[in-house]
Amino acid sequence: MNTFLNILGYIAAAALVWAYFCITTGRWKNTSLAYQGTNFFATALLIIYGVYKTAWANVLLNTFWIAVAVIGLYAWNRKRRQKSEQ
Repeated sequence: MNTFLNILGYIAAAALVWAYFCITTGRWKNTSLAYQGTNFFATALLIIYGVYKTAWANVLLNTFWIAVAVIGLYAWNRKRRQKSEQ
């Protein structure tokens, strides 16, 4: 279990760095589903990893980060609905 969660933590960290790289280089828009979804899932995995490692500061930071990702996903969904209604 320890190895699995460590790998999960590394994958999540790599996903967040990838998302940041894609935003910085203009590959993704900050309002895209790819960006918001990657932030959400990677942060959720980092919360699980942080709880397992009892890294509470990390868990707190990622709780705020996932809240921002949820807001971003909500905004993306609202925008998608508005486009479909037109």
